[in-house]
Parts: sequence; structure tokens; C-alpha cells
Amino acid sequence: MDENEQITSMDRRVAEVAGRLVELQQEQVRDYRSLARLRVEHLSTGALVDSIDQIERQVLALLQARESATGSLEQEIAGTDERRRALEDARATQVDVLDKAAEAVDAAEAATQASLDANPDYRAQRERATDAERIAMHAEDKAGRSEQEREEKGRSYREDPLFIYLWRRQYGTPGYRAGGLTRWLDGKVAGLIRFADARANYSRLQEIPVRLREHAGKARQQADTEFESLHDMDRRAREADGIPPLEAELTAAQDKLGAIDADIAGLEQTYENLLQRKQAFASGEDENYQQAVGYLASEFQREDLRELRQEALATPLPDDDVIIGRLQERQSEREETESIVQDLKESMQQHRQRLH
Repeated sequence: MDENEQITSMDRRVAEVAGRLVELQQEQVRDYRSLARLRVEHLSTGALVDSIDQIERQVLALLQARESATGSLEQEIAGTDERRRALEDARATQVDVLDKAAEAVDAAEAATQASLDANPDYRAQRERATDAERIAMHAEDKAGRSEQEREEKGRSYREDPLFIYLWRRQYGTPGYRAGGLTRWLDGKVAGLIRFADARANYSRLQEIPVRLREHAGKARQQADTEFESLHDMDRRAREADGIPPLEAELTAAQDKLGAIDADIAGLEQTYENLLQRKQAFASGEDENYQQAVGYLASEFQREDLRELRQEALATPLPDDDVIIGRLQERQSEREETESIVQDLKESMQQHRQRLH
């Protein structure tokens, strides 16, 4: 038996036990009525019987309304469960459709790839694309290492204040501009630090990574071009073999399955909410049941009922003793039944947690 069946079975059991609680209280009301009629010498007996009759009519009306609401709820639960099962059947069918669509795409893809592998033009283009990619990766790696070397080896030049001063003034190049005294002093500094050789070395550190990066960019562009040509051949072959329509069918099947799953999730939530309402009815937590129990409980608190019971205990009449005995037995059964209801609620909650 699965969790749903366990919960349904326990719902019925809780409903039966909770219903028995109300029956016990109604029987208790009837016992008090019988007891009151026996105690005719009690001045308020007539009014007491009328009061008991009135409260029992109110309780019966509430229980009838509760029974009607329970029937409607059961119909709603059955309808929701039926729709849920129908969606699950539809989902199983749609999974088969999706599997077949995926198999069709896979088979077509495999056939197309086999055809392309047998095509010498395609093999040649794939080789050109692979070679171009290898060259591009090598050029990018070389450019990266050159840029790293520029950063590491150029640090000593950049941290030399005399060198960087002459470098920024473009000393030794056509762009250098300075007056006579400044030019003479700069020349002295340049000679002191051997600026000409340092400038040539630093220039190479700056220029080589730029050239290598330009070469890597061209190599990458060439590789992209070769792969684009390869992809065009793939695309034309796939279109010729009718793969795009098959992929469209696969996407449509996936979308439909997703929609069914969303509907199932919505119905599962609705079903869970309905089961919670059913549990409230089964365990006597609904409004009609609570009102009925409240009416009966308040009636049992009446002072004249307590007096009636005390007088019955004090009289030697056997009929009184029989009724008092029944009241005591029902009180014991009520306590035992309430304990059973509590145990069933806890057990049902555990099943609901596992089902969730």
C-alpha cells in the first residue's frame, strides 16, 4: 500500500473515530434526558428536557451540514485525483513521443555525420580548420608569454628614474625637443646610464609582444573563418537530411512535456490542499464539528445537569443506576477514543511528510 492509500485509509479511520465521539456525546445527551424524565419531582425537569431537545436539534443540523460539506469535498478530491491520473497517463505518452523524437534526431545526426566523414571536401576543410586552430592557439600562447616577459623584464627599466625620464622625453628620437643647456645635460645623463643601448632593448620589449599579438589575432581570425566554412558545410548537410524539422519536433515535444509537468504540479498542490481539508474534517477540526461539540460541551456544564446527576447517584432507584452506569461507560469510551484520534493524527502526519 502506497502513502496515498495509507493516508486515505487513515482519514477514513479518523473520521469514524471522530464521528463516534459526537455519537457518544449525543448518547450522553439522551441519557441525561432519560434521567431528567425519571426525576419528575425535579421542578425544572420539563424545561431541562426541552433544553436538551433543542440542543440536540442544533447538533443534528450542524452534523447534516457537515455531512453535505464532506460529500462535496470527497467529490472534489475524486475529480482532482482523476484529472491528476489522466495527466500522468498523458505524461507517460508524451515521454514516449519525446523519446522517439530524440531517437529520430540522433539517427539523422549519425547518418549525416557518416556522410560528411565520407566526403573528401569535408575532411579537407576539417583538417584546415584543425590546423588553423592549432596555429592560432600556438600564436596566442607565444604572445601571452611575450607579454609576460615584457612585464617582468621591463620592470627594472620602468623603475629607473633617469631612464624613464629620458624615455618619456623621447631622447634619441626625432620627437625629442629641448633647449641647449637641457640638451647638454640630458646627453650627459644618457651617456652616464648608456641610454642608447637601454632604449633599444626596452623598445624591443615593447614592440615584440605587439607584433606577436597582431599575428595571434590574424591566426585566430583565420581559424574562425575555417571553422565557419566547416560549420556551413555541416549546416547544409543537416538541412539536406531534414534534421532542423526533426529538431523542431523534439523541441515541441519537450515544451509539451514541460507544460504537462507544470499542470501535474499544480494539481498535486490542489490535491494536497484538499487532503488537508479532508484531514480537518476527519479529525473534527472543521467549523460544523467544532460548533456541535461546543454546544454539547456547554450543555454538559449546566448546573442543573450536575445537580440531576448528583440526585440520581443518591437515589436507590435501579433505573437511575442504569443510566448513571451508561454515562460512566461513555465517559471512559470518550477518553479512550480521544486518545485514539490523537494517535491517528500523529501517524497520519508522518505519512504526509513521507508523501511530500
